[in-house]
Amino acid sequence: MKLRVLTLLTLIVLAPTFGWASESTAYKFGLADLEPILEEELAEFGAGDSIKLESLSIITPDNKIFYRGEFNEFRKHTGFSEADGNKLVLADLKFDKSNKRFNAVLRLPADLKNNKTNGTIEVRGKYQNIIEIPTLGRRLLKGDLIKQEDLEWVEIPENKLRDGTVREKGKLIGKILKRRLSVGRPIKERDVSMPRIIDKGNLVEMIYKSGNIELKTNGRALENGAVGDVIRLRNESSGKIINAEVQPSGVVIVNYGSTPDWENFSETRATRLLKEGGEG
Repeated sequence: MKLRVLTLLTLIVLAPTFGWASESTAYKFGLADLEPILEEELAEFGAGDSIKLESLSIITPDNKIFYRGEFNEFRKHTGFSEADGNKLVLADLKFDKSNKRFNAVLRLPADLKNNKTNGTIEVRGKYQNIIEIPTLGRRLLKGDLIKQEDLEWVEIPENKLRDGTVREKGKLIGKILKRRLSVGRPIKERDVSMPRIIDKGNLVEMIYKSGNIELKTNGRALENGAVGDVIRLRNESSGKIINAEVQPSGVVIVNYGSTPDWENFSETRATRLLKEGGEG
């Protein structure tokens, strides 16, 4: 995203919410490069990792104000013309991180045709910190599995980020869409879920674990389950209702203490139960 430019500023004094920098070199640029250079320098000197200007206005010493889209009017008013070899130099830059505002001073050539600037102009505006989030890069439907190749990074102003928005690809890959989403739209945690691997009524292998003791038996799922879900099952041997966590392999793990008599199991009893293939 960033346009890499020569370092314009080498002196910087930063406070928690305020930054300042002063000119030390004379790298020159045209009006077309003004915004990317300001974004680069704001990022370079602590305003944020990635910056996008939200608004910008140029103020001349005779109090004329020119906004985005009015650069031609600025050229006419000042006599500034890149065709004549005119260039800008960034002389000073200040920013306030608390309200996302900046103020810059630019030097202009002294020999402009219609020089009303006294050699400098002021640029003011607001900026936003930009972050990258994963979004759908192609159309998927409700119930579709999200894969690595389905995702692409998009940039979004930090102030537009809503609570619950997923910011890491790893939290999306392998999950399914709970509803259809537009390409490029931020994805929220509530928009996705783990794929269901156990359906209500399935016969499922249940594993009871405690230390080195492991007991396996079968249970009937009483509800659907995705990886990581804790679901209710009925032990096929005892008829007891237990809670167990669904594993990626499709088996379920019964947490220690989730059955009435688990704390009273002895190793001898557990061994016998394993041989008998059921729960006592």
